[in-house]
Amino acid sequence: ALSGSPSSYMDHAARGLYRWEVSGVRGGTETARASAFEFAGRVTCWAADDFESGAAANWITDGGSWGTTPIAASGTFAFTDSPIGLYSGCAGGASGCTVNSIATFGVPVMLPPGSTLDYDQICDTEQGFDFCIVEVSADHGGSWSEVARFDMGSDPAWANGVADPTAYRHASIGLGPFAYQMVLIRFRLQSDELLQYDGWFVDNVQINDASCTPVVSVRPPGTPASLRMLPPHPNPSHGTALFAFELPRAEQHVEFKVFDALGRERRTQPMGPLAAGSHEWQWNGRDDAGRSVGAGVYFVRLEVRSAKLMQKAFVLGR
Repeated sequence: ALSGSPSSYMDHAARGLYRWEVSGVRGGTETARASAFEFAGRVTCWAADDFESGAAANWITDGGSWGTTPIAASGTFAFTDSPIGLYSGCAGGASGCTVNSIATFGVPVMLPPGSTLDYDQICDTEQGFDFCIVEVSADHGGSWSEVARFDMGSDPAWANGVADPTAYRHASIGLGPFAYQMVLIRFRLQSDELLQYDGWFVDNVQINDASCTPVVSVRPPGTPASLRMLPPHPNPSHGTALFAFELPRAEQHVEFKVFDALGRERRTQPMGPLAAGSHEWQWNGRDDAGRSVGAGVYFVRLEVRSAKLMQKAFVLGR
């Protein structure tokens, strides 16, 4: 418990991941409680964990039974979703369900260009059905982008489904699309209701190394400060119009949608992955079936994550 004023608290803590908790008390009785994890300290261009402390203090887990294990690639300990054996499937063998066992590395990293995630792993999961998935978030865990996935078919050493220290394989995953962004990484084991094996074993996790050059800005020179969609050109047009837009960070998926004056969706155009910076989409005045939409007013919407920007386009007769 921490003392302080009812509205604020200030203290100094060693660099690391902390779980904070706030409770409301009325008349001596607790009425509500909330908690979350937060990283305290300077964010740098690298982070690492070899689990040799015998704990996983920098990791936030959700589902499964993540913990340390003596089945290690090197040293004494590693990290696994199933330290006592088989990973979790759906309760009661419910058909068609999906179970996610997640471990998030709670140390954020500001990525310079050319960054990589390196680690050693065993992925003993049912081939084609259960997966060891690596994901990256550039918005504090609000959304996640998959950067790699594995199963027991990814390496012959994993084919028997039994974890053994000699079966560890090194993985190196490029994080270039997330340059100049502060990111979190997580490991997500996705399983169904059928077979389960020894699961996912991870050791020597490292994002860059201590000699990396720190990023002094979250954006390289010339990168837009915010999401922006410019008016179409020309406008009005005889069917073909160019829509310019700016992304403040790399995106795995963006989408354009065109609606007519009655609100009917006439065209959908997915795009991505795209780097941070300026981009263009040219609409040819046709719908999803390739037919000319005809003269009239149309509303063109750019969707990026939860953000939606719109511009009005006037189409004249051809």
